[in-house]
Amino acid sequence: MIRRKAYKFRIYPTEDQIVLLNKTFGCVRWMWNSMLSDNIECYQSGGPFWINTPAIYKDMFEWLKEVDSLSLCNVQLNLKKSYNNFFSKRSKFPRFKNKKDSKQSYTTNNVNNSIRIENGKLKLPKLGLMETIFHRRIEGDIKSVTITKTASNKYYVSILSEQDFQHITNPNKSTVLGMDYSMNHFVVTSEGEKTNPPNWYYDMEKKISKLNKRLHRKVKGSNNRNKAKQKLVTVYEEMTSKKKDFLHKLSYKFLKNNDAIVLEDIDLTREKEKEHWGKKVSSLGFGMFRTMLEYKAISFGKEVVKADKYFPSTQLCSHCGFQNKLLKNNLKVRHWKCPICLKEHDRDINAAINLKQSYTGASPGIHVWGNRTSTNGTVLLTSLVVEPEKVVSPLMAQALSFR
Repeated sequence: MIRRKAYKFRIYPTEDQIVLLNKTFGCVRWMWNSMLSDNIECYQSGGPFWINTPAIYKDMFEWLKEVDSLSLCNVQLNLKKSYNNFFSKRSKFPRFKNKKDSKQSYTTNNVNNSIRIENGKLKLPKLGLMETIFHRRIEGDIKSVTITKTASNKYYVSILSEQDFQHITNPNKSTVLGMDYSMNHFVVTSEGEKTNPPNWYYDMEKKISKLNKRLHRKVKGSNNRNKAKQKLVTVYEEMTSKKKDFLHKLSYKFLKNNDAIVLEDIDLTREKEKEHWGKKVSSLGFGMFRTMLEYKAISFGKEVVKADKYFPSTQLCSHCGFQNKLLKNNLKVRHWKCPICLKEHDRDINAAINLKQSYTGASPGIHVWGNRTSTNGTVLLTSLVVEPEKVVSPLMAQALSFR
């Protein structure tokens, strides 16, 4: 399976290279804004949609020839992609870029080995050899690189390579892990392991609040305001780096020890809209963690499976398959007892076990008031019928036990 994988490294350009990088960022930004503006004007006047190319602008403005030509060509490709995403209703209309944006970047392609590694340094078009911290080995053929400048004036390079990954078609079902998202913890596994989020987030949040107050006290345009802004940006980047470090290590740990991981196909956008949950969902990084698991699984030859969005993993008894619908909208219940088999459950661990069983086929079935069918549609225990009125009053009272 041919796939592309990106490697991100820290780079340390010289003063001359920084000047050329800033010129390239400016030319790429100017090219994007000019092409976007001209296309909007042409569309409003009823003319053809795509009339401009980077070559036309380079003939008109000589200073565009100072920078890498492929960086300007990628602007046109990226703008077309943005338009396609907008017309497909996958994103908003492309916006104009500003030099005060928190991140500046450009992309260039590898043509005739123009991008390569020499003597432990990265060779880039127009820039030459650049000091790079290679903390990992790059595998496969280099296709393109993206140079990025952060708000704290740090430079990074993302190298995109093409390589062949081996994918496991029939993973060992004994090493399948069910994983349930938890607001009280971070994730809970079918093995009973509960991973709590790092406790540094709220401490750094207080620090950010103080720095924000200092920033708004400064006079706009003053050097003191610029210094306060840089301190605030540095703390934001530190918090983001810590969160990514936690998620990277956690995702690597789970994929290293399991051939397949079964997750909930949860709608994170909808979860953010719930009361008191929006900030927590964003800060914990559920979406980023899921993305890391998915792309790392391809590299490791593992499998990440999303359970059906409407699979009632929380409501099912993992022992007998009874479905307790009273748990659906009652999030305060963290422990409950099955009224059929009298098995006591931890809400999150039970959900993770059900997710695992839905993949391995070991699920005892979905039992809804005597309508007992397994997850694959096979009818189970049809001779046993439990009347709703006989279950609700005596058994449901003890099924929900608050602890």
